[in-house]
Amino acid sequence: MSSKLISCIRHDLQEGIKKNCKIYLAFMIYLLVENMNYTRQLAVLRRNTPELELPGVMDYIIHYFQGSLPYSMMKHMEAFKIPVEWFCIMIFFSLMIFRYPKEDYKNCGYQYITRSGNKIFWWLSKCIWCVCCVLLGIAGMWAVSGVTALCFGEMRLTPGSILNRKANDIIFADSIGWKKITAYCIMAIIVLLFFALLQLVVTFLINDIGALIVNISIIAASAYYLSPLLPGNYLMLKRCTCIYGNGGVSMGQGIMIYSAGCLVLAVIGYICFRQKDIF
Repeated sequence: MSSKLISCIRHDLQEGIKKNCKIYLAFMIYLLVENMNYTRQLAVLRRNTPELELPGVMDYIIHYFQGSLPYSMMKHMEAFKIPVEWFCIMIFFSLMIFRYPKEDYKNCGYQYITRSGNKIFWWLSKCIWCVCCVLLGIAGMWAVSGVTALCFGEMRLTPGSILNRKANDIIFADSIGWKKITAYCIMAIIVLLFFALLQLVVTFLINDIGALIVNISIIAASAYYLSPLLPGNYLMLKRCTCIYGNGGVSMGQGIMIYSAGCLVLAVIGYICFRQKDIF
């Protein structure tokens, strides 16, 4: 049994990465361009604020995930501004899951499931592939940030307090430290995995286009509304309690809710997939 699962995972990693290589390359290029633009903005800002730190690796990561403050309809004349950089990154993560699972199901899935007579290995392999896509995307963000920091900043893994206050309007609490940084990174991976599994499940319930539309709709709604039930809020630092204060979303809450959500999606997805007739 384990050899069949390993064989299926190996197939997904080889074929999935091969078919998505253009998306990964475009994602890396986008991150590099965004980092260069951010570095230029900081250089201009440093002319008037000489005490501004050079950007470190963590500062670029924070820039990716800073998001925006919650939109308030109660404030008159306040225009809604979607966080473009954050939105584009979320779209890229959705594109990493787009098409391959359904295409593989039509091309190789029929043959594999017919031969093995077991759908659970195929489905479990696709869930593991989603995990790998998320981790690969996160690794790409850290790699590009590391290279940019090495060339134009400093290899620092702690956030610059003056830099983030002046450039991003982010004020870290004095108690911010590695535990909270690590917790946020774990939460970001879990929430991104929730999006990936949701897209995978909807792909087989409807189709891949419908799944992409569902994901983009949730991402857009998350940018507009502050709610613990909209997962995109947990991927915006400006809406976390460690930055936004009371009224923001809690990292601990996010880890618990969306860890459970990932398990529920994996189980529901398998139940629905098992009922599909391929013969």
